[in-house]
Formats: sequence, C-alpha cells, structure tokens
Amino acid sequence: MRTKIFLFALVVVAISLSACGGSNGESSACEIETFSTEGKAWTVDKTNATVTGPYSKTNKPTKLTPSITISADATISPASGVEVDFSTSQTYVVKAQDGTTKTYKAYAYAGQ
Repeated sequence: MRTKIFLFALVVVAISLSACGGSNGESSACEIETFSTEGKAWTVDKTNATVTGPYSKTNKPTKLTPSITISADATISPASGVEVDFSTSQTYVVKAQDGTTKTYKAYAYAGQ
C-alpha cells in the first residue's frame, strides 16, 4: 500500500513540474508582437501564425526591411532589421528562451 501511495505522489509531482513550462524557469513565450515595414503596420495573427502586410498585388514590394518585436527573451530568424525579398511569402521562426519554437508565414499582401 505504501508503494502505491508513493508512486501516486511521485506521478502527481512529475505532472505538476511538467506543467510549469520549464524546469529551470525559462520562458516558453515565442510570439511576434509587432511587425512593420516603411512605417506601415502589418497584421499579426498569433492563432494562425501569419503576418500579413498592407500592400496589394498590384503594389507588391520586393525587398523590405521589417522592424519586428517579439516576446521577451525570445529570438527570431531572420532577425529584425534584415532585408528580405517579399515577392514570395517568407518564413520567420521565433525561438523562446526554453527552446520552444513557433513558425510564422509572412505575406506582403492578403491572398499572396
């Protein structure tokens, strides 16, 4: 009986620790908060992991240098301030402090 109680307690503790998001207190936040180019704000959809620009199909840009803010203690690739070719959709990967990643697709215009 003692063994069963001990095992049950051990399982409860293990589940509790795993729910904390990181055993060493590192953040798991990995979101794009804001995204803009040429002073124009883009729409960030965190649920669908997409970023859509304010451009049109007839006024589509090629090279743009985004200004991007992300979750605290996270990193992004390509980095904010790096020129990117938006004639096609681009992929951005945000990496949290604990190693969790989230991949966003960025489109210069809706329907791209």
